[in-house]
Amino acid sequence: MLFVINYADRSFSGVLYTLAIHHFAAIIPAFKEIYRILAAGNFVLFTATLEQISKSWLVEYFPEAIHKSAEQMPSLEQVRYTLNEAGFNSVNIEPYSISKNLQDLFYIVVNIVLKYI
Repeated sequence: MLFVINYADRSFSGVLYTLAIHHFAAIIPAFKEIYRILAAGNFVLFTATLEQISKSWLVEYFPEAIHKSAEQMPSLEQVRYTLNEAGFNSVNIEPYSISKNLQDLFYIVVNIVLKYI
């Protein structure tokens, strides 16, 4: 699959990629394009593991969609390998946490929106 970002080589000093890995049929072409458009800067990739997605609060609302997304998530080692294949030589994986006292306000927002429809 051809993946093209319509910007010149080395156009950006940084790229932020958030929870999008499962949307690509092949991630190496996507990462190669990101590598191409990056000047000497950072590529920050936020992703989640299969285990993290399976325990997400979104499972309660969208169990089938979340299950399908989780099945498509590569392991962290696969992500590291793919980044190396795309040309990134220095890959650091740093875990990040989500607060344990996080509140699920999704239901409240949906109810407020539905009241006004």
